[in-house]
Amino acid sequence: MRNNKKSRTKNYIQYLLITIGFILFIFLIILVFDKLIMPSIVQSKKIVIIPKVTGLPIEDGSKIIKEAGLQYQIAGEQFSYDYPTGTIIKQTPEAFSKVKIGRRIYLTISKGREVAIVPYLIGQNYQKAVFMLMERGFILGDTTYEHSELYEKDTIIAQSKRAGSTAFYGDTIDLVISLGSISSVEMPQLIGKSIEEAEELLHTHGLIIGATHYIKNDGTYLPHTVINQTPKANEIVRKGSEVYLIVVGK
Repeated sequence: MRNNKKSRTKNYIQYLLITIGFILFIFLIILVFDKLIMPSIVQSKKIVIIPKVTGLPIEDGSKIIKEAGLQYQIAGEQFSYDYPTGTIIKQTPEAFSKVKIGRRIYLTISKGREVAIVPYLIGQNYQKAVFMLMERGFILGDTTYEHSELYEKDTIIAQSKRAGSTAFYGDTIDLVISLGSISSVEMPQLIGKSIEEAEELLHTHGLIIGATHYIKNDGTYLPHTVINQTPKANEIVRKGSEVYLIVVGK
């Protein structure tokens, strides 16, 4: 019985020593790999300088990257005002960085200039037309004015780019704005002017003085000053129309 117990103890000690020895062996292998073999593998890779490929077509840029011993991957595409379609606009890591050979370079490619649909502006009020252009990313170009029998004053008669067509974001669009009918004029401001000045101004606009009503002067205005008019200033009227005035007397 005592001999069996000694035998089991001896076997246990042998098993323990073998286990400890195996663990130490594995640890030694890991240590050698980490301290000697791995650094040797890492250091054996050649260091290269990343070439600059931004601004180049993807075909040319990818070729240069491969010739430098590097790899590339297209990370995405973006609209660009400055770079044509298919041109590299960004690279990561940046150019002239030092990396190990075989490193992957991520590229962003230009989709070219963004396009938008030209809105229909004919017949729109000038202010609204400008807002519609800005809302769609266009810029107001040259504005010219013409008389029109079809469109009232300050509405759009014509536009330089056809409505419904596509144009580049940021393009300018010229507009022709109506002055109203050639037989119509804008009523001038007469209030505060003397009757003589009012008559001369009306004559310049092709209008005439109609009925004139004089009121008693209470000292507030100079004699013969216009204090009211019909039609009101800035209204559109036909040439030859009569204008009714209220004037301060002597």
